[in-house]
Amino acid sequence: MGRMEWQPTLFDLRDIVIKNVDLLVDTAVYKQVVLHSNLKKQCLVYGDEHMLDMVIRNLINNAIKFSRPAGQVTVSASRLDEVVLVSIADTGVGIKPEDIAKLFKIGSQHTTAGTAKEKGTGLGLIMCKEMIERNKGQIWLESELGKGTVVKFTVPANN
Repeated sequence: MGRMEWQPTLFDLRDIVIKNVDLLVDTAVYKQVVLHSNLKKQCLVYGDEHMLDMVIRNLINNAIKFSRPAGQVTVSASRLDEVVLVSIADTGVGIKPEDIAKLFKIGSQHTTAGTAKEKGTGLGLIMCKEMIERNKGQIWLESELGKGTVVKFTVPANN
């Protein structure tokens, strides 16, 4: 809703990913989901660290929520010219094509219970979209019903 002050800095995105993987690993273990990061080396980005921390936490949490036992959630990132492309992929339930367009729109508040009946507000992806756009990036997702979802976003590699 435009109320958060944007405070960009240059920082290592890998630190935020590691922190959130560590924070959410117990939830993943409880659901028998393998959670890991492919970020092996430094990944500098320019953005608001607090906002991007919330985005990554929300996206990993969603991926776990919609994964079945024996599923996987993988966080990866790669530099593409002037941006870093971040992907959070799961092998979960996927999303119906007709529901994908609703996920990032205020007013549609599409919500679905997780595989263990976890509840949500339907606002998480809307919040993520606002924060990614505030950080001069883009966010989108690719999904196949029954096979999983990959949420991707970009963030500037430098100012």
